[in-house]
Amino acid sequence: SSEVWSVSFSPDGQTLASGSVDNTIKLWRVSDGREIRTLTGHSDLVISVSFSPDGQTLASGSGDGTIKLWSIDGASLQEDVSDNVFTIVEPKATSVDIDMGKCLINNVKDSVVIDFVQNIGSWKFRVDSIYFRGADASSFTLVSGFPKYEVEATKSHYGEFRFAPKKVGLHNAEIVIITQSDTLIQQIRGEGIEEKLEIVDNIIDFGVVDVGKYKDTIRVLTIKNIGSIPITITETKHNLPNIKDFVTLSGGGNFILQPGETQLMDLRFKPSDGGRTSGTLEFHYQGVGSPAVVQLFGEGVKKSPKIQSAIAPFEDIICGSESTTEIEIRNDGGEDLVISTLKVRGKNIEDFEINQTLPLTIKISETAKITIKFKPQTTGNKEAELEITSNADPDSLLIIPISARKELVDYSLSETTINLGNLKYNEPANKTIILKNIGTLPATYQLTISGNLQISETNFTLQPYEEKEITITFQGSATETTISELLTIKENVCNQTKVVQIAGLVFSASAELKTIEISGYAGDIVKVPIILSNEENLSLAQVSTIDVELTLNPTLLYTKNYPIEIIDEKTAKIKIKDLPTNKKKGESLGEIEFTVGLGNAEECGLLLSNAKSNGGQADITLINGKFKLLGVCKEGGARLINPNAKAGIITIAPNPANNNIEIELSITEHGLCELLLFNTMGELVKVILRSETPLQGVHTFQVNTSELSTGQYFLQYRTPTYIENKIIKIVK
Repeated sequence: SSEVWSVSFSPDGQTLASGSVDNTIKLWRVSDGREIRTLTGHSDLVISVSFSPDGQTLASGSGDGTIKLWSIDGASLQEDVSDNVFTIVEPKATSVDIDMGKCLINNVKDSVVIDFVQNIGSWKFRVDSIYFRGADASSFTLVSGFPKYEVEATKSHYGEFRFAPKKVGLHNAEIVIITQSDTLIQQIRGEGIEEKLEIVDNIIDFGVVDVGKYKDTIRVLTIKNIGSIPITITETKHNLPNIKDFVTLSGGGNFILQPGETQLMDLRFKPSDGGRTSGTLEFHYQGVGSPAVVQLFGEGVKKSPKIQSAIAPFEDIICGSESTTEIEIRNDGGEDLVISTLKVRGKNIEDFEINQTLPLTIKISETAKITIKFKPQTTGNKEAELEITSNADPDSLLIIPISARKELVDYSLSETTINLGNLKYNEPANKTIILKNIGTLPATYQLTISGNLQISETNFTLQPYEEKEITITFQGSATETTISELLTIKENVCNQTKVVQIAGLVFSASAELKTIEISGYAGDIVKVPIILSNEENLSLAQVSTIDVELTLNPTLLYTKNYPIEIIDEKTAKIKIKDLPTNKKKGESLGEIEFTVGLGNAEECGLLLSNAKSNGGQADITLINGKFKLLGVCKEGGARLINPNAKAGIITIAPNPANNNIEIELSITEHGLCELLLFNTMGELVKVILRSETPLQGVHTFQVNTSELSTGQYFLQYRTPTYIENKIIKIVK
C-alpha cells in the first residue's frame, strides 16, 4: 500500500478514485472495497483527482506539473502542462537537526529553534505529530510548538526543546515529524556533564530589617567544589531583580576553589524601601552550569507610622435623638502616629459629629478611640465618610465610610381637645378621633379614659401609616354635671404618652315667654309685645333666637308686617321668627304692630304656641295674653258700632265666587274711604274703592275676579274711624 493524497466519488456513488504518493491512480468499487484498476502515467505523486459530472471522465493533478484526463476504461484522454491559467501547487516540508550542547546532569536546558519546520513549497501543509525515538529519547522533550498546526507556503514554525541528561556523555535521538504528505527524520543530540560546583544553600534570607539600617550575614556558606580538580571563579556579582540592596562585604571577586573547599562570604542587606525584595548572587566560572546562582531575600520595614482602623456600627436610633460609636485607630508602625485632621464629609455630613482635640498623637503599638455622634435631623438611612489625615505611610489620607439609621416612633391625633358641648339632663353624646401611626415601625397602643366615659378601643397595633378610629361615648347624666376627663394614650415602643382633654356640661336651659292684656278702639294702632319673663342658662346653651307662633282674631287685629295664616273667620296665625334672646328678664324680645278693627267679636286671646329655640336647646314656657275691643254698644244686645254712624260691608255674593262678585257697602263717614282686597300674604291685589269724598249711603260694587287664582282673600273696608275685614273665597 502507499499513502493516499486525494480521493473522489463518482456521481453515481459506485466508484471511488484515489491519488497516491506512488504516482498512481486507483479505482475502487464502493460496494465491496475491491480494486477495479490502477491508472499510471504520472511521474510524481498524484495530488488531486475528480470525476466529471457524467462520471465518464476522471481528471488528475500531479506534482510532476501535469493534469491528465482519463476515461474510466483506463486510457489517457488528454495531458496538459500547467501554464499561467492553471498552476499545480505542492507543499514541501523540511526541518533541521538540533544540538542541545552541554548540560549538567539532573539539570535541564531549554532551546528554542525558530525555523524548526519550514515549508519551501508552494502550498501549505499540516504537521500532525512530532515524537522522539532512539536510545536516549527520554532525555529530550518538546515543551512548546506542539502539533497539530499548519505551515503556510514559504513560512516556518518554531519548536522549543528540553534536554535533561541522566548520564555523563553524549545523548542521541531522532525527531520524527509526520506531515500530511511526508515524514521527516531529524537528529537531536546533547552532552551530559558531571556537576563540579555545588550550591550549598540556594536561598539566603536576611529576614526583616528597618529601612535605612542593615543586616550582615557573616561567613555564610555559598558554593562548594565537589569535583577532583580546582575551579577558578572568574567573577562574583549581584544581579536582578534587586541589585542595590544586597552587597558583598568579603569573599567575592575572583578566586580558585580547591576540591572539597567551600567558599565563605560576608553579605549585607540594607533595604532602601519597605516590603519584601529579592536579588541574586552569581558565581561565574569556565564550564557548564556557569553561573551558579544563590537567591537572596530580605524585607525592608519603614520606621514611619502605619495606621489601622476599625469602627463599630451605629445602633439604630429608635427612641432617642442621638447615637454614638467609637473608631479605634492603631499605630502599627515604627514611629509616633500623628493625626492632624479629622472631619466628616459626604452626603449626610450634618448628621454626624466628631469632637476630638487635634493633633492626636498615638504611640507605637498603641490604640486611640475616637467618639462619633450620630444626631440625625430626619429619619431614614444616613451615609457619610470619615476623612483622617495623618503622617502614616502609606495611607496618609484614610477614608472610612460610616452609616447609621434613624427610625421614627410617633403618632398623631386628629384632636387633642374634645368638647361634648352643653347637654340636657340624660342626653348622651359621642365624639370620634383618629389615631395614626406616623412612624416607621409598628407600634401597640394602650388607651385609658377617666370618669364615666367609654371608648371603643383600648388596645391595638398599627403598622406604619395605618390609622384607627376611636369613639368616645358619654351616656348622659340626670344631674347638673361638669365634664372634665382625660383620654390617655401610650405606645409600647418608646412609651410616648399623649392626652386628649374631654370637656362638656350637663344642665337645663329654659325660658318663659308671655304676651300681655291690651285693648283698643277700632282704628287704633296697638303693639303686642313678646316678653322674656324668665330665663335660665340660655346663653350657656347658646340659644341665640326663639321662634313662636301667635294666634288671634284677624277681624279684630290686622298686621301688614307678618304673613297671616287664616284658619277661619275668627282665627288666624302669625309666625314670629328669630326673636333675640340677648335680653334681660322682663324685657320685650319684640313687638308686633296691629290695626284694630270692628271685628266679629268683642275680644280675642293672644295665644302663644310652637316655640322653638335656635342655636341651642331650651325648654320654653308660654303665657298667653288677651285683646279687648273698646267702644262696643250694649243697647239691644252687644254689637260692634262706629260711635258716629253705622257703616260696613253689608253683603258679599256669591261667596265663594268664580269670576264676578257683588259687594254691598254702607258708607256713613266723610274722609278717606277704602275698600281693598288682599291675598293671604297681605299683598294688595285689587282696589275696589278709594275716595277722599265718598257719597254716604248704600253702594253696590261689581268686582271682576277672573284674573284672581283660586284661594282665600281678605276684603278690608277702611274709614277714618272704622276697619272691617271679610273673607272671600275664589274657586275656579
